[in-house]
Amino acid sequence: MLDKNGEDLSKFNTNKPAFIPESVYKAPKKKPGRPKKVNAMGRKIEEPKVEEKPPEKTYEISITIGDTTVVGKGTTPLEALESIKTPDKITTKVFISITDGTRTKDIMYMPDKAKIMFRPTARYLYARNLGFLLK
Repeated sequence: MLDKNGEDLSKFNTNKPAFIPESVYKAPKKKPGRPKKVNAMGRKIEEPKVEEKPPEKTYEISITIGDTTVVGKGTTPLEALESIKTPDKITTKVFISITDGTRTKDIMYMPDKAKIMFRPTARYLYARNLGFLLK
């Protein structure tokens, strides 16, 4: 390529403007991090990793039907609900109390909804909704 005066422009880098210094295009050097722990032979010392597990929540569901109260416990609301034996007959209002150790929520169901709660296909939906009440 030639300019107006006939000089060859191929010697100039046309990708970068001439007024920007070359240092702008270079990445800055990384700062050195903390030195690694090394033993006498020069090998890295691996520190044992300790995994801290949070304490497991235990959910407790108590169902009161008339005079009888049934309690179920589990690590999830579904396990707590499944641990409760299905009642033979539900003809009155059902009072349900769910707790996870810190929070407690009470709810009342009419007999028709309470009967549905003990069906195997709907049990996980009711357990999920009871779990949402605590959040």
